[in-house]
Amino acid sequence: MNERNPYDPGAVTILNVDDDEAARYAKGRILRRAGYRVVDAAGGAEALRLAQEVRPQLVLLDVKLPDIDGLEVCRSLKGDQATASTMVLLISAFAVRREDKVSGLELGADGYLVEPVEPDELLATVKALVRLYRSEQQLQLTLNGMRKSEGQLRAILDRAPSAIVIKDRSGRILFMNEQCARVLGVERADVVGGMEGDLYPPAAAEPMRARDERVWETGRLQVAEEQLKQPDGLHTYLSQRFLLRDADERPYALCVIATDITPRRRMEDQLRSFAGQLEQLVDERTQELMQSQERLRALATELNVTEQRERKRLAAELHDHLAQMLVLGRLKLSQTKRIADVPPRCAGLIAQTEDVLDESLRYTRTLVADLSPPVLHDFGLPAAVKWLGEQMGRHGLAVAVSAPDGAWNRLPGDQEMLLFQSVRELLMNAAKHAQCRETTVSLAQRNGELCIQVQDRGVGFDPEALAADGPSMTVASKFGLFSIRERMRALGGSFHLDSGPGQGTTATLTLPLGGKEALSGKALGIELGNEVRHSGALRAVPQRSTLSDSKLHTARIRVLLVDDHAMVRQGLRSVLETYADVEIVGEAADGEEAVAGAERLAPDVVVMDINMPRMNGIQATARMRAEHPQTAVIGLSVNAEGENQEAMRRAGAHVLLTKEAAVDELHRAIQGVLAGK
Repeated sequence: MNERNPYDPGAVTILNVDDDEAARYAKGRILRRAGYRVVDAAGGAEALRLAQEVRPQLVLLDVKLPDIDGLEVCRSLKGDQATASTMVLLISAFAVRREDKVSGLELGADGYLVEPVEPDELLATVKALVRLYRSEQQLQLTLNGMRKSEGQLRAILDRAPSAIVIKDRSGRILFMNEQCARVLGVERADVVGGMEGDLYPPAAAEPMRARDERVWETGRLQVAEEQLKQPDGLHTYLSQRFLLRDADERPYALCVIATDITPRRRMEDQLRSFAGQLEQLVDERTQELMQSQERLRALATELNVTEQRERKRLAAELHDHLAQMLVLGRLKLSQTKRIADVPPRCAGLIAQTEDVLDESLRYTRTLVADLSPPVLHDFGLPAAVKWLGEQMGRHGLAVAVSAPDGAWNRLPGDQEMLLFQSVRELLMNAAKHAQCRETTVSLAQRNGELCIQVQDRGVGFDPEALAADGPSMTVASKFGLFSIRERMRALGGSFHLDSGPGQGTTATLTLPLGGKEALSGKALGIELGNEVRHSGALRAVPQRSTLSDSKLHTARIRVLLVDDHAMVRQGLRSVLETYADVEIVGEAADGEEAVAGAERLAPDVVVMDINMPRMNGIQATARMRAEHPQTAVIGLSVNAEGENQEAMRRAGAHVLLTKEAAVDELHRAIQGVLAGK
């Protein structure tokens, strides 16, 4: 059911008390017609009983009653807590004097009417008293709520960990919670109502008072740190000052909430101390890690260098021993073929054996080149990269190399080896993962730096994959790129990758040159005279022969043999001595001996090996052609291709032959050179 409106007359109960039945009926009829619920009583005792039972909002009480006087009933109702709030309207036809009215109102009555009374006056008075009853009830509820809230607020404030004090403009304390009293070491009852300044020394009270005034003047919250001496030492408090305002926004008090932040400050000091220690430890560990990283980088570089040196050593062993022995075997077989009356079956076996030796020599050359390309050590990085570009064709990758043709600053051998190895690894990565068939490599020296760029237009990759485990790159590829980066850092250079899915990859190697002198052809002792610029294999340069045509038929050709392997020299000697027009005038084991022998023996032709200690065949040829231009030079090498051809040509050699071809071609080459053919 819906509750009735409390202002509806039907929701109001009126106790109508009168010993005169007619008068009681008349008043009750007026009230009932107005919509009020009316309960009738004929005497004072009955009225008191019904007031307890029905709890009326208003008692219309006749003054003259037979048992208990109306004034006494009024006193009893107002004196009982259960009925004290009930409105009492006294009415009388006999006690009508002013003194009677005053006496009734002083006893607690809320209104006083004199009979006879008009119905509208009666109803208007009843309505006014009912309104007053409602207002008092509402006020009482509000007061009760406020008392409850105040009690709760006091309980909260008293249990708050912060010290709280409320004071007026003059500094008089209006409220202080238990925590504040404990902090100050006082009893609340002794200080509430007193001046706050009396609780602190003047040196502490004055700044507090100044802060209070700023809050009163500005109306803004003020936060400050304040220190207070306590039995266990100096404490730091974080205080917040703000104004309390009434419903009209007028400030009436100032509240201060002070929180002891001493433990926090001590913890912060400890944290700062710990942070400083930690930072120091981190710096120390970082330095140790950086040193370890540098040591590891240096070790990795040394391992790389050692690997390349070992490759070079193995390549030299293969070239200087195995290849030379194979050449010597080939020479001996070629000599055997020249012996008369060789049975056809033996000739066939000799030819097959020659084929085996030729294939072994080719494989040995390939193995030597893969281990440590001689072109790198003999002619430098640009030539080696060009050779590498040609070799990558075996892996299905066409490499276009762009390198300067002029003077080139030669780097220390170890640096050239590491750079060459890096370029080779980048090209192998492109061949395996780029999914393209063309790559470009450019080398340049500018602004004191060497810059090598390897670029492809393949599928590309996300460079962040280097630092993450993803399917886009294999572990070997990641390690290879990481190894290149560490290798370049150890050399004092840098390695930069620019790539993206579908955008190809550009790898850039940069290395400071360090002010090294350029090692040009002349610095190597190679004179560029008597050059013949052509492509393909080196052929005899048309020159005027140092012998007349008639002398070619009558004089023997003086030949100086130069090779660092005695057995090879012996093999060449045995081949040439079979020709009547050839005289071996001397032998030399290196370039320096060759230059000295040319000066001393004045040979017509020098048969010159390329790879020799102290002074190689290219340098010796350049010296010899500069000092003895009439002496012809025929080069011999296990590897007679590419850069060796070009270098011997530039040095002045007439022709470069492979050692295994010496038996069949050397004598003819000697005759061709001297005949100017």
